[in-house]
Amino acid sequence: MWAPFIGIAFAYWMASSNQLYANNKLNSIIYASDVFEAQHLMQSVFWKSGWAAPAWPLLLTAILIQVIIWAGDSVIELVSKFVPCCIIGDMTLDEDIPIYWEGLDENDRNWAIEEEKNSRSALGGLKIMTDDAFEKLKESKENEDGLTLQGVHSYDVLANPNYLESFQYVSASQENRSDYIIDDDDDEENDAAQSDLVRAALNLAYIHDPSSFKFNSESLTRLRLAAEAFNNGKRIN
Repeated sequence: MWAPFIGIAFAYWMASSNQLYANNKLNSIIYASDVFEAQHLMQSVFWKSGWAAPAWPLLLTAILIQVIIWAGDSVIELVSKFVPCCIIGDMTLDEDIPIYWEGLDENDRNWAIEEEKNSRSALGGLKIMTDDAFEKLKESKENEDGLTLQGVHSYDVLANPNYLESFQYVSASQENRSDYIIDDDDDEENDAAQSDLVRAALNLAYIHDPSSFKFNSESLTRLRLAAEAFNNGKRIN
């Protein structure tokens, strides 16, 4: 509580300055070395001028915070004694909600699984989630009570329909994904690269040696082949 008190006290000191809002309370000085008398003193809190607007709400708030700091428990005890309905008892929150993995509906679960699979295979082994988390995701099942997450289920940017549409991204969970993607060449085998480039750009910092990555289908193909070779115990450049 000391942090807000200091902040509000400092704000009051600025707001109560005679020279901050007007130029009609300036004292002339004769020599440049003379000290300017601002008539801005600590004891002004006891004067009428110290309670002028717009400073007085800040001063009142600072005083109330001091009361809470030093006598807050006693005030609460006193209020509870005379107004029992204000007593806040111990509360146990039990919302009976499932764990995250079981809170995904079938569409969200399939989206997350297929996106992770595609990321690992098409982007040189790029992992959006840890192996342990991925295994929990694949093994999870929707809870029997049907309690599922509503709206966007993940912090993944591409899980948000607004961003997905803006990036013209086709999810890896889309059946016959390549049929929905049109690129600028006649090679029908690399259509998915059009969307994979979006995923690569958003996760470029996590791609091994991103300096060698180029934003084209050839670079994505090289990443995919490198991942396949690594999984087979080989290594290619």
